[in-house]
Amino acid sequence: MVAAARPVPISRGRPVVYDEFMAAPEYLICMECETPTYVFEWAEGKVVEAMCPVCGNDDPASFLSEDDFETMTAGKNDEDEEE
Repeated sequence: MVAAARPVPISRGRPVVYDEFMAAPEYLICMECETPTYVFEWAEGKVVEAMCPVCGNDDPASFLSEDDFETMTAGKNDEDEEE
């Protein structure tokens, strides 16, 4: 499971910085369809490969951990509730 890893960008082009010793999350969330996926490779704190079983997305930059997804959507959910 060792391969060349690269930063995983999220919105606004900011890379997700994981601790290189961080254990792999149980699953990742596809940013294309917001579906959890368990089919991925994790090395040195980064997503190396991932595959969404629903939409077929296989771009590692389009997947986030559950914590990062919740952080990114927290403000969006607050705005939706106000409307």
